[in-house]
Order: sequence, then C-alpha cells, then structure tokens
Amino acid sequence: MRYSLSIQSQWPISANEISGETPFPKGKIKSYSGLEPRFSLRQNLNPTLSIKLSYARLFQYIQSVSNTFGPTPIDLWQLSTTYIPPQRSDNFSFGVFKNKADNSWEYSIDAFYRTSVNQVEYRDFAQIFLNPHMETELVFGKGEAYGVEF
Repeated sequence: MRYSLSIQSQWPISANEISGETPFPKGKIKSYSGLEPRFSLRQNLNPTLSIKLSYARLFQYIQSVSNTFGPTPIDLWQLSTTYIPPQRSDNFSFGVFKNKADNSWEYSIDAFYRTSVNQVEYRDFAQIFLNPHMETELVFGKGEAYGVEF
C-alpha cells in the first residue's frame, strides 16, 4: 500500500489576506456542494468466480486536523469555510472473487486507487493554541493512495 501527499503552492494564506471579522454573521458565508456519483458492477464468470469494479466520488465538509507535536496531542474539527475548502476523493477498485467448498470459503484479490485534493495539514511551526485565524496555519495538498488486498 502506498500513500503520498504533495502540498499546493498557493497555501498557506497569511493573516494579512483576511479582511474583516463578524463574530456571528447573518446569512450564508460560503456554500459548497458537489455530485457524489457511485457505481459498482459485478460479472459472474461462472457459479464460483466473479469480478467486481467500483467507483465513488466523496466530499468531506468537516475535517479533523491533528497535532501530535505539542505537549498534549490535540485534534480539532474544522468545518469548510471561505478559506478551507472541502476535501474530495475519487476511489476506484477492481476485484476477483472465488468461492470454494459450497461457498464455505471465499478467496479474493482486490486492488484500489484513490486520489484526493484539499487534504488539510498544519504548516511547519504552526501556532495553533488560542489562534483566532486557524486558516493561516493550514496547508492543503493532493494525495494518492493505492494498494492490493488479499
């Protein structure tokens, strides 16, 4: 299994880019939406052998941002905002499945590939405690994961 993350160059934003503050704003600040298509196919090649293929696009509108470098580990839950876009991933998988001994045993091999964008991480030397502008301490990246399961 492999996983990688590359940081996008436009981030992080600085506190100078934030204009105005409203503690309790009225109305909508920023709205995100997206289609999340999903499909799966299964083809039986014979009574005990089948292949499966699937795809799913997912959006994450609330992120857990973890910090394990401080004196105590901390996880913050952060909603998507004007400065923090939702994460998106595209997941692909392909598998071959074989049943044996009257379906008492199943053998399978399943391969997957995932791409993702807007993954949230703290920038180097982030100041997170009592920071009113948390978005200035975050960077966003692209990720890729793939592997095979048996």
